[in-house]
Parts: sequence; structure tokens; C-alpha cells
Amino acid sequence: MRKNDITKFVLASTSSLYAGQKMPFLETLPVNEPISPYAASKKAEEAMAYTYHYFYDFDVSILRYFTVYGPAGRPDMSPLCFIKWIDEGTPITLYGDGTQSRDFTHVDDIARGTSSAL
Repeated sequence: MRKNDITKFVLASTSSLYAGQKMPFLETLPVNEPISPYAASKKAEEAMAYTYHYFYDFDVSILRYFTVYGPAGRPDMSPLCFIKWIDEGTPITLYGDGTQSRDFTHVDDIARGTSSAL
């Protein structure tokens, strides 16, 4: 980026950094205790992005995606599993006590948001 005079950087991070935190989540939440290797790797990426912002004044935007779904989605993700199970008439597997919730974001919204961040 420095060699080519590119100063804008958009990082695709993850909502997994919020795991174990009280809701509602705030953008200012420190999220310094990731509870999975995946979340830890994303936190490390965010720290590196901040370092480049600090030293080289890059304009950094970090987007924490929440469970992306849509065409060409991963077949192991719950929206596609739910559709498959409903189509087959298979009972939906429920984990936990049923009071939990999860946010899902359509890939088109992710694409628009990422483009806007650029």
C-alpha cells in the first residue's frame, strides 16, 4: 500500500469477537478476550490494521460481519441447513434452551456495506 500510494484499507473481520460479551454489543466494546482461534486471528488482524493506521496514517475501516448467508453460501451454515431440513421434513436440530438468538446478514447487504466502506 505504501509503495503504491494506497491509503484506504477495509478489513473483513468477524462478529465472533463479541462471543461471550453482554448484549447489546457496542462498536466501542474492547473485545480483547477472543474465545476461539478464529476470533483470535481476526483480533490479531485488527491490531495489525491499527498499527498501520498509527504509523502510516492509513484510513482503516474494520467491518465485523454477522453470519453472512445467501447464494453460494456454506452448506454447513444454519440458514441452508434449515432450508434443507424443512425441504426434507427433517426436524430442526435445536441447541441450547431455545431462548438464544442470532443475527444473519444477506451477502448483498455485506457487498453494499463493504463497497460503501471503500
